[in-house]
Amino acid sequence: MLQFLILVAISLLSFLARDVASIVLDVDDTQSILEAAALTARGVIDLYNGNQPGGTPGKWPFPPYYWWESGGAWGGLMEYWHYTGDDSYVNLTQEGLIAQLGPKYDFNVPAEAFDTGNDDQAFWVFVAMSAAEYSFPQLPAPYPSWVQIVSNAWEDYVTRWNSSRCNGGLKWQFNPQNAGYYYKNSVSNGAFFQLSARLARFTGNQTYVLWADTIWDWASAIGLVDNIYNVFDGTDETINCTGIDHHQWTYNVGVFLYGAAVLQNYTNGSSPWIERTAGLLDSTNTFISPFRNASNILFEAQCELSMSCNVDQLSMKAYLIRWMAATSKLAPFSAGRIGEVLRASAQGAAASCTGGGENNTCGSKWYIEGWDGITGLGQQLSALEVMYSLLVNETNPPATYPDVSILPAPQSPTITATATEGLPTASGIARPLHDGAAIIQSRAQNKIRPLVAAFITSLACIAGGEGPLDSAAPPPPCCVADKANAVTRSRQILLFLTVSLAVCGLLEMSDMGVSLLSSSGQGVLDIHNDNGGGAGGDDGKGETGQEKEPTRPSAQIRYAYKYTTLEGYFLQDDPSTVAADFDFMATNFGLIDREYNSDESLPDNGRDMTVWQRFEHHISSLNRAAQDDDDDDGDDDRRSRKRHGSSARYLLLFLGRHGNGYHNIAERYYGGEAWDCHYSALDGDTDGIMTWSDAHLSKEGQRQAREVNSFWRRQLAEQKMSLPELWLASPLDRAMETADITFDGILPGEAKLEAIVMEKLREGTGIHTCDRRSDVSRIRQRFPAFNVDLDQYLTETDEFWDPDRREPDTALTERLRAFMDSLMDQHELIGGKERLSITSHSGAIGALLRVLNHRQFSLGTGAVIPVFIKVDKVPLDDDHDDAEKSRNAKRSVLTKDKRHGGSGEGGNHEEPKLDLPDNDSSEGEKETENANQTSDSDANDRSKWQPIPSCPADMDLPTIGHSRWGVGLKEYLEGVENGTISVV
Repeated sequence: MLQFLILVAISLLSFLARDVASIVLDVDDTQSILEAAALTARGVIDLYNGNQPGGTPGKWPFPPYYWWESGGAWGGLMEYWHYTGDDSYVNLTQEGLIAQLGPKYDFNVPAEAFDTGNDDQAFWVFVAMSAAEYSFPQLPAPYPSWVQIVSNAWEDYVTRWNSSRCNGGLKWQFNPQNAGYYYKNSVSNGAFFQLSARLARFTGNQTYVLWADTIWDWASAIGLVDNIYNVFDGTDETINCTGIDHHQWTYNVGVFLYGAAVLQNYTNGSSPWIERTAGLLDSTNTFISPFRNASNILFEAQCELSMSCNVDQLSMKAYLIRWMAATSKLAPFSAGRIGEVLRASAQGAAASCTGGGENNTCGSKWYIEGWDGITGLGQQLSALEVMYSLLVNETNPPATYPDVSILPAPQSPTITATATEGLPTASGIARPLHDGAAIIQSRAQNKIRPLVAAFITSLACIAGGEGPLDSAAPPPPCCVADKANAVTRSRQILLFLTVSLAVCGLLEMSDMGVSLLSSSGQGVLDIHNDNGGGAGGDDGKGETGQEKEPTRPSAQIRYAYKYTTLEGYFLQDDPSTVAADFDFMATNFGLIDREYNSDESLPDNGRDMTVWQRFEHHISSLNRAAQDDDDDDGDDDRRSRKRHGSSARYLLLFLGRHGNGYHNIAERYYGGEAWDCHYSALDGDTDGIMTWSDAHLSKEGQRQAREVNSFWRRQLAEQKMSLPELWLASPLDRAMETADITFDGILPGEAKLEAIVMEKLREGTGIHTCDRRSDVSRIRQRFPAFNVDLDQYLTETDEFWDPDRREPDTALTERLRAFMDSLMDQHELIGGKERLSITSHSGAIGALLRVLNHRQFSLGTGAVIPVFIKVDKVPLDDDHDDAEKSRNAKRSVLTKDKRHGGSGEGGNHEEPKLDLPDNDSSEGEKETENANQTSDSDANDRSKWQPIPSCPADMDLPTIGHSRWGVGLKEYLEGVENGTISVV
């Protein structure tokens, strides 16, 4: 329902924005095309920060853009240069490619090991291949030629060809520690195929042809390319590739299409490659014409209509466009059909570009005659590629070595591509999360599409009697005759139309049983699946409509996370340390000066290093040993590992409480009882002296944050500490301001902090207005550098806060466990990072400590403590053990009393041989017995949340603060801010 209403809203927005200027594009005018492409290219570069302080050369910012997509973007700019002759970005492109070239000049970058699969590397290699074919300026010495760079990477692929299972094929991942290591996918093998084809054509070396034939034959035999040239996503070697994941994505068919076109060109029109090229082109119709009045427009069929495309998937049709245009050049028989698609799609893309100062920010849906409100690198790149591709007939074909002879390809007029109907369906084979998402059930899509099509057509009728992109179609009966009054009429019936259609959609979805996740942030997922499919895509019936026997995906692995605080590293872990007396700044963050077994691997046993340098080296050693330990496990254990992580990992969390806020001052002034029963529900005092709704930092709180900032500076200089690698913050203002001040001016290049705002990190919520957050648009204004787009639970308005009931500790703890589980699942975000900063609140941090099995340790305002944890991913192998294993992984989450483990890493600072704490013993762990069992459903049942308590009958609320302190609120606030009244 949520997705349907969003689609309705987008359609409405596109209607209301019909008069907003978009990029002007005349598909028959070369100058117009050049100008439109230039504007769109500028939009791509506007998103790049690799040449700015704090950015990484060669990379668009992560989050949200992963390493591979930066390669895709440079490829788009390379093609733009070739098609338009605009050399504005030549130097920038060279600099970016050099920065990510890698020590072996093959785009295999050690720093990106956790983000590099065979497909990821290929999108960078494609840039070099095009550079060679287009005679792009060579890199300066000592860098090799473009074709040598491609050859280096191609040799990598040859060594990775794996015949031990499935009779061949490239794995998705070549690093064993990355999830997906056992997945053989189309885009990796298709990339190897296309590069082989292009190298064969460029060099004339027949070895490349032999490899291209081998890859094609293998992909066809396995079923990745079927007998009618559908290209499916991948297969799993753990089941000997006996099942296929039938998701279809634009770039999968595109990568094979261009490879086949290159080979038919190089082989002078040999019959097999002409037929394969035509068949693959025909297969692209899966992604063309989403609606009848959106003829020949490209869309990402697997996710676009259901509003479920992730960041990766929003860029995929860019590559299909790139390779379709190139195909039309090398396979002239395809030019007519491809030209139709490129022209229609370019017009739709231009109409979607209405954002930004130059109206060059583009959307993802090219069939609504306007912007869909969704922007990003993938959308911008797709629009750029389809615009410059209109110039394909005015460009030269890819070059070759001088001694390579290419004969003109035959026109083959009898081989044509025809439109086909139907959307791809998902299979039950498990697939990794990197480039896939579960789709809405096929029945849901089939029923929603006519509704949406009718809705868009109706809006078009109201606005003037024309369908979005098919002016030749006869107007439906609803169309008005008088266009001048169309907008007036539309405003009169807009509300009725919206409500009616939304109700229809609700009824349709209700009938289909489609359920969508709530965005309230309250869902708690305890058991996880190691695949990205399976949630939809199959309605439980076979092709004949008969009920079919449900099957459990053979490659599916379920698991839960177990969190352990490791003792013996920090004073705050020791029960003898009193929280009220602890000063983290006077004690080096509480780090204990001790020896580690890992010191032996340091020069002179690390004697010339600081305590923190040795400790950070120790963390890295533990993670390396954990990965090595995983590599020694059996297949079943390795299969349970997710991409970017082994089954165990070690993390250092810097948990920071926000500085003193105005709500803290008010609660201390009025007293806890009066605060809870009355004042906490107000936005501020009645005299307007102080406001505490979404409380800001007081002057004292800002001073505390600046003091922590100075402490970090000293630690960096004196202890040579490393900064956190990832910053996360609560969406409440006081936490974000604390993080902003704390790290101001100490990041590399004095870059602004780009903390990720996470809804689940907020304080226990309800009743207290200080815990009611501001709208996301307000957060953007206050903290423009913060990332408010990554967290799916962070809605524009605060949908979580309850004015009548207060979230209990049990629900708060379950929320923080869900936060940790979700964070561990976001492998593209956390990657190989070892140090995380979390800025939150006293209640939320207390709950997080319970989740991490750390003893309770209260933090004063502005305080920070590091917590060193081990995260184990526990497979849930058998159904009858699921509940018990999940409980064991979650053990102690809801307890208040703790028992402590043995000495182990605690009292005597002794460690196992490999510095790996024993998974099966209690040594070094903080564990608990669940003394007060409360079910998850009780914890999250809002009817069982706590109502506001009643004030005692004899409490005199107007005078209670004065009676406590002898001064009014104004004088009390002044005393706190000038330091004469303590906030402790």
